[in-house]
Order: sequence, then structure tokens, then C-alpha cells
Amino acid sequence: MDLEKPNYIVPDYMPVVYDKLPQPPSHREAIVNSCVFVHQTLHQANARLAKRGGRTMAITPRHYLDFINHYANLFNEKRSELEEQQMHLNVGLRKIKETVDQVEELRRDLRIKSQELEVKNAAANDKLKKMVKDQQEAEKKKVMSQEIQEQLHKQQEVIADKQMSVKEDLDKLNYADMLKRVEPLRNELQKLEDDAKDNQQKANEVEQMIRDLEASIARYKEEYAVLISEAQAIKADLAAVEAKVNRSTALLKSLSAERERWEKTSETFKNQMSTIAGDCLLSGAFIAYAGYFDQQMRQNLFTTWSHHLQQANIQFRTDIARTEYLSNADERLRWQASSLPADDLCTENAIMLKRFNRYFILRLKGRILDDDTIITTLENLKKEAAEVTRKVEETDIVMQEVETVSQQYLPLSTACSSIYFTMESLKQIHFLYQYSLQFFLDIYHNVLYENPNLKGITDHTHRLSIITKDLFQVQFFN
Repeated sequence: MDLEKPNYIVPDYMPVVYDKLPQPPSHREAIVNSCVFVHQTLHQANARLAKRGGRTMAITPRHYLDFINHYANLFNEKRSELEEQQMHLNVGLRKIKETVDQVEELRRDLRIKSQELEVKNAAANDKLKKMVKDQQEAEKKKVMSQEIQEQLHKQQEVIADKQMSVKEDLDKLNYADMLKRVEPLRNELQKLEDDAKDNQQKANEVEQMIRDLEASIARYKEEYAVLISEAQAIKADLAAVEAKVNRSTALLKSLSAERERWEKTSETFKNQMSTIAGDCLLSGAFIAYAGYFDQQMRQNLFTTWSHHLQQANIQFRTDIARTEYLSNADERLRWQASSLPADDLCTENAIMLKRFNRYFILRLKGRILDDDTIITTLENLKKEAAEVTRKVEETDIVMQEVETVSQQYLPLSTACSSIYFTMESLKQIHFLYQYSLQFFLDIYHNVLYENPNLKGITDHTHRLSIITKDLFQVQFFN
């Protein structure tokens, strides 16, 4: 066992129990000294019981070895439980941190997808504008081509008419007049033919331009379709990422309370580890030695051991509950289901029987965000945890009411305890003063059920006062 503690501070007054204790002692040596002290207190307890005429128990080295075994087993058990608990908490906190990181990564992807969508939409709009512009240009060129074709058709008609006119004039005129008049007509005809060729060339150029524009428009349409398809794909991815981000954010919000609780529990790990040596020493001593004694003597021994640990500066939990530290809730419920009373004394006895070392026959026994199912399960667990918390709060209210009622009967129970133990101590005055528990119970029964002073009294406080007073009187006269 690792009992050393580098930051252990030796107190100014160290309660030394055995002579061979080194000075100054280490934390491990202080623990050993405390173990010896615990064993020696049993001899003192036996001496006190012998003076009061009570029964005593035989304290042997075997008891001390049993105590050491209990201490070692408890130390390893509690250390393993704390380390396992810390491991689970760390895994849970790491998973939540990974989830936070994944959400941040998804948000970055969301921003990138939004930017890509804007780029694709801008490119698609640009292609659409170019396509519309080229379409309009093609329409203009078609109109121009039609106009050129019409002009060319008219010119060809004019040329044909001129040719007919020239032929008719040639038939009518003689050679001299023909040369004189045909030359202007020939020039005019040549000019018309040249204009027709120019218009034909322009018409061909316009038609080629129209074909080029139509090819460009077809290409733009294909590119526009591709851009629209890519934009739709990005929109689908964007919607999926956004839905995952929203759900993940809701999950993190629902787990925020659990995260805070886990972090606080994780922070207490060092404190629990710092007191484990003292807690296990007290618990092991209680299991090994306290079973023979009554509840009052058990508490006295436990208080004595705790005081020694304080003097030796050995840390332990001052608010330790023995029944809860040495058993779990399932075991206690199972014992109660088997008709074991729920008081601390019976529970402590059951714990000692379960953890006994000396009689072996008593030992017999028989990625989160990518999976919607996990997220749903965590959400359901969160709801169930809230319900359990609500039930615990209701139980606390009931326990407060029980505590309030118990406090009302505390003076009577204290009086009963004082009377009985006073009767038990009378044998120290003379051996003839021997009173049994049944004798006291008979007196209590008579005061409670056969008391004429209680007739007609309904106020609880008044009844308690009468019972307490009559109990002392009846006991005194008996």
C-alpha cells in the first residue's frame, strides 16, 4: 500500500504509542503508530467494562492481524473505486469536450458551406446574365441578318430589272447609241452586284456570329445547370450540417448541468484520496473490533480513534457515515427487504458479518454526434436523472419530517436510556442490584399503556411530559 505522503506535516505534539517510532515519523509510520494505538484502546475498553461488572472480550494478536487485513482490503477497495470513478468522470468530461470541439468544427463547416454556396450562386447568376446577354445579342443579330437578307433580295430584284432593262435598250438602240448609254448602266449594274456581294458577305458573317452565339448560349446553359446542381448539393449539405449543429447545441445545453456536477466531483477526487488512509483505518478498526460492544461503546471507541488521528495530523473525513462508507445502497435495501431493521446498529452488524475475514463460510455469495441513437439515449438519461433528482428531493423532505418527529421524542428516549444505564450501573454498588432489560421494558409498558394519568390527554407534548415524569417516579419506587 502506498501510505507515504510527501506533504505530511508532523504535529508539534505527536502521540507516540510505541517506543521504536522514528522521529520525526513519516506518514506511513504515523499510520502504523495509530494502528497500535487502536489495538491498545481495546485493552482500556475491557478494563472499563470489567470495573462496571460487564462482560469483556479477549484481545489477541489475531484481532490485530484481522484489523490489518481489513485495513489493507478497504484501502485497495476504496482506492480502486475512487480511481474507477475518476476514470469514468474523465471519460465523460472528455466526451463532452470532444462533442464541443465537434460542434465548433461543424460550425466552421457550416460557415465554409455558406461561403461556397454564395460563390456558386454568384457564379450561376453571372452565367445566367451572360446567357441572357448573348441571347439578346443573338436575337439582334438575327434581326440584322433578316434585314440584310431582305436588302439583298431587293438588290437582286433591282439587278434583275436592270438587266432586263439593259437588254431591252440594247435591242432598240444602234451600236453608237448603245455604247453611249450602256456604259452608265453597266457601271450601275456593277455597283449593284458589288453591293450584293458585300451584303452577302455580311449576311454570312452575321449567320456565323449567330451560330457562335447559339453555341455559347448552349455551353452557358450546361455550365449553369452544373452550377445549379452543385448549389443544390451544397444546400442539402448545409441543411444537414445545420440540423446536426442545432441538435448538438441542444444536447450540450441539456448536459451543461451534468458537466458542472462531474467537474465538481472530479475536483473532489484529490480531497477524497487525501483522506482515504484515515477513513480506511477507522473503518477497518470498527469492523475488526467494534462488533462485540454495544452501540454506545462503539461510538466511544470511534471517537477515541478519531481524536488520535487528529492529534497525529492524519487526515480523515470528520463527517464519515460508517454504514454508507462500508456498504452500498443496493446491499442496504436487500437487507431491509429481508426484514433487517433499518437502524444503524443492525446495519453495522450486517456489514461486519458480510466483511468478516475469520469465518470463511460467511463469505459465500453468487463518436457521439454521428449516432442519433446515442444522442436520444443521453437525452432520455438526462430526463430520468432529473426525475431521480426530484425523487431524492422528495425523500429529503420526508426525512426532514421524520427528523422533526424524532426530535419530539428525543427527550423521552434520552430519559429511557439514562434510566436503563443507571440501573445497569447499580451492580457496581452492590452485586444484588441486577436488573434485566425486560424488567425495564415492563415498567415502560405499564407507564405507556396502563397509566391513568394519560386518560383524556390528547396533546402530544403534554402526553410526553406525563410519560417522562411517571417513568422516573415508577422506576424510583420499584
